[in-house]
Amino acid sequence: MVYVENMLKTFYNLLFPKFCEGCNKYGEKICTDCSKKIHILEHQECLMCSHPSVNGFTHKICKISYAPEQTISMFKYSGIIKSLIRKGKYRGNFKAYLPIIKLYNNKSDQLKNLKGCVFVPIPISRKRLQKRGYNQCNKICKYLEEYVPKSKTINLLKRVKETQSQYSLKREERMINMNGAFKINAKLASQAKNQKIVIVDDISTTGSTLKEACKKVYKVNPKTIFCLTLSKDTIY
Repeated sequence: MVYVENMLKTFYNLLFPKFCEGCNKYGEKICTDCSKKIHILEHQECLMCSHPSVNGFTHKICKISYAPEQTISMFKYSGIIKSLIRKGKYRGNFKAYLPIIKLYNNKSDQLKNLKGCVFVPIPISRKRLQKRGYNQCNKICKYLEEYVPKSKTINLLKRVKETQSQYSLKREERMINMNGAFKINAKLASQAKNQKIVIVDDISTTGSTLKEACKKVYKVNPKTIFCLTLSKDTIY
């Protein structure tokens, strides 16, 4: 069985050879030299106020009912990281997420702290799901499971509002745009009760999407809520 799996892996690599996203060197999507130039995002923010926070913990003064315990973005949304995220999001290359997560796991111990958690992907609209054929956040969660022991993914949230793309909107417009965008999947609510919930997205900018998700997840009485994104972008 192992022999067959190795053969299939070799065959796949021959059909789809890996080249570094940064320097085009054959071997890995992020080569050793390029990985040394990519640093984890050290300056994290409190999700509730968007001001700097040590390790992304929500400030005591910002803690309201649905506020997450901590919000972590792995990398800045730029360069190689941006390129890989876009390939996973728009081109169906799901494996592009794996080297990002692997790199972060090599540079940080943060994922080890999520042991036993339940990953909750941010859902996309029905229109986008039909167009892409997949939810990129769900794919990210599945790859995260490989690095977080005893974790699992449940699609606890449903998108019930056809929102406008957040990319072109200002901070205040993004909050209005996401208001009422999600609801709880009642069939799965019991699986989240008293659990360590980690809400997962690919990119965080103002945090409007994550905050709206936290509001809904809080209603199922989780043990605690964390937020995790592959990257952090800046709105100008």
